[in-house]
Amino acid sequence: NPVNGYIYVATSWRGDVENNNGVTVLDGTRVVSHLPTGNTPHYPEAIAINPVTGRVYIANSGSNLVTVISHTTILNQIPVDDTPVALAVDPIHGLIYVANRTSHTVSILDEESGSVLRSIPVGDTPVAVYADALAGWAYVVNRVGDSISVVDGLALTLTQTIPVGQNPLAIAGDPSSGLVYVVNQVGN
Repeated sequence: NPVNGYIYVATSWRGDVENNNGVTVLDGTRVVSHLPTGNTPHYPEAIAINPVTGRVYIANSGSNLVTVISHTTILNQIPVDDTPVALAVDPIHGLIYVANRTSHTVSILDEESGSVLRSIPVGDTPVAVYADALAGWAYVVNRVGDSISVVDGLALTLTQTIPVGQNPLAIAGDPSSGLVYVVNQVGN
């Protein structure tokens, strides 16, 4: 985290759920805190950090919640659609994008209010998301749909779906050029 220097690690151990499911906070090599994300199997799968506010967001796929952390304190748990597995932060507009794998949606959260602005249907099995903060858009990777859904976060709408290679898994972007890169599991 560029604001406080902490390292946040999702700990999703299926053995001792009560004591291990959550986020471990490190200061270099020292454990500062362990924050449980709940008493049921929450399975934290992804972490995103707002580099401006320092808030940390955790996608908990087992509970359909996004946990919000500031430093070592849980601020909120926001209900989203089924199986959140990926997050992206738009620090300019204060938006958090959540890819919900089994509901085939992306939830757009408002950082200030801690609420869901809208959940938008996207392609089949969204597994990754990239936020282009300069444009106010998000690009959602649809693994089974072999596509990218382009979402206008400011208008809260799906603008287009772009076909890509087989089984896309990951996405990254270059904010200076506006280019987006997708990694496909199968093909070229």
